[in-house]
Amino acid sequence: MEIVGYIFFFILVIAGAYYCTKWISKRSLGTTKNRNLKVVEKVALDKDKSFVTLKHNDKIYLVGITNQNITVIDTLVSQEEIKKEELSVVPSFQETLMNLIKKGVAYEQKIFKKNKTQ
Repeated sequence: MEIVGYIFFFILVIAGAYYCTKWISKRSLGTTKNRNLKVVEKVALDKDKSFVTLKHNDKIYLVGITNQNITVIDTLVSQEEIKKEELSVVPSFQETLMNLIKKGVAYEQKIFKKNKTQ
């Protein structure tokens, strides 16, 4: 009977630790959550130096942070923006079909001229 009590207490402690961790996580995210600016990744280089990747709208910023300074190292285009550009470069079905028809007609005319000269 005593073992059942220990097992129950152990499960209670584990469940309490789990829910306490989730509560602390939500609370800390709630204070740092922002609609326009999102921390994508943070890499600590030293005790007081780090690289941070920030996303603001469609731009990604690589920022270096120290105790005395914050420096924007580079501005990148997000993957979503690259995909939009790739999609805009792809010709429509109608354009592709017309190009293939033109190439086919030109090829047939080339073969016809070859056969005619022989």
